[in-house]
Amino acid sequence: MKPHGNRKGRKGALTLKQERFVQAYVETGNASEAYRRAYDAQRMSDRAIRVEACRLKSNPNVALAIARLQEAHRNRHRVSVDGLTRDLEEARRLAMGRRAPAAAVAAVMAKARLHGLVGTTQVRQPAGQRNVTIAWSDTEPAKG
Repeated sequence: MKPHGNRKGRKGALTLKQERFVQAYVETGNASEAYRRAYDAQRMSDRAIRVEACRLKSNPNVALAIARLQEAHRNRHRVSVDGLTRDLEEARRLAMGRRAPAAAVAAVMAKARLHGLVGTTQVRQPAGQRNVTIAWSDTEPAKG
C-alpha cells in the first residue's frame, strides 16, 4: 500500500510535501526554492510561490519541524554562536594581517549578522529599475 501525501491523523504530523519542504528549506535557506522542490509549482507565478512558501513556513508545525531539524544539524556539526564568532574573529585578524580590509570588513559584518546586530532587506522595484538593499542596525550610533 502506498503512503498517502497527507498524514494529518496525528496531531502535529506533517504531510509528505510539508516534510519535503522542511528538508529543502533547511538545505537551501530559501522558502520559495523549498516550495518549488516540494510542491507542483510549475504553473505558479513567482509571487504566488513566495506567498504560499511564506504561509507554509509560518505554519506552527512546519516552523517547529524546521527549528528541530536546524538544531539537529547544529548539534551534529557542533556549531555554536561562540564557535562561529571565534572563527570569524580569526578570519578578521588574518585579513588585517594580510592588509585585506575588505575581507576584514566582511568578517566583522558576518559577526554582526550572526549576533543579530545588523541585517539587510531587499526592496523589489518595478521592471527596469534596480532593486534596493536596505541595511539596518539594532544599535544606536556612538555619540561623541
